[in-house]
Amino acid sequence: MKKIGAFLVLLLLSSPLWAQQRPQFTQYMINGYLLNPALTGIEDYTDVKLGTRQQWVGLEGAPETYYLSAHTPLNKAVSSVRKKGGGTRTIGRNRFVPAYPHHGVGIMAIADKAGPLRRTNVNLSYAYHLPINRFVTVSVGAYGGILRNSFNSNEASFASGNGTDPAAFSNHTNRNFLDMGLGTWIYAPNFYLGLSGAQLLNTELSSEERTAIEGVIQKHFFATAGYKIRPTQDLTLIPSVLMKFASPSPTT
Repeated sequence: MKKIGAFLVLLLLSSPLWAQQRPQFTQYMINGYLLNPALTGIEDYTDVKLGTRQQWVGLEGAPETYYLSAHTPLNKAVSSVRKKGGGTRTIGRNRFVPAYPHHGVGIMAIADKAGPLRRTNVNLSYAYHLPINRFVTVSVGAYGGILRNSFNSNEASFASGNGTDPAAFSNHTNRNFLDMGLGTWIYAPNFYLGLSGAQLLNTELSSEERTAIEGVIQKHFFATAGYKIRPTQDLTLIPSVLMKFASPSPTT
């Protein structure tokens, strides 16, 4: 069986938008921060997560994704309320307390590998959370950082056998790009709604020799929503949906 890496190279280098797709995260609801910077600092604690996704397990060169994320609120005061007659009391995790305006900061690092292709992303994020009434809070956030694309020719198979394909060896196959994303998040005790954009900088992929395919980093847009249902005091169901738009790729 030929290496799956050869198929990935043929597929990705045949398009002007080669290898610019964001990694897929199957359990996106566990870490929405990866898709929307407006969630930075949304919790009342420092949130640290480490995760991986393995696709097509058992096939040589199958895609692998790893991530590490951390974000924390700044000056968020929601853990206690004033009692009548003075003093404070702690609020349980199942009781809703209106949020106060606050900031959030975070960092994420993502490594994505598919055959000979490598993609590394490191970003810093910031968000501001502003209650618009007693129940609904709106946050807006942004991230910025570095996106690194690279190609390991030692793991690739070439039809000609000499490994001189200009699309694979042009001077932009191993290159750093600036990355930027924006997002907003609307949330309340029983629902949330988010919109975000990733890879928004219109960076050209061109070569001095003009021998390789030219294109742009593909912009990605995400829309997500969820609704909380509590059939009992100890059980919460949260059906949710995520849509991704990355033209000219199909909507997912």
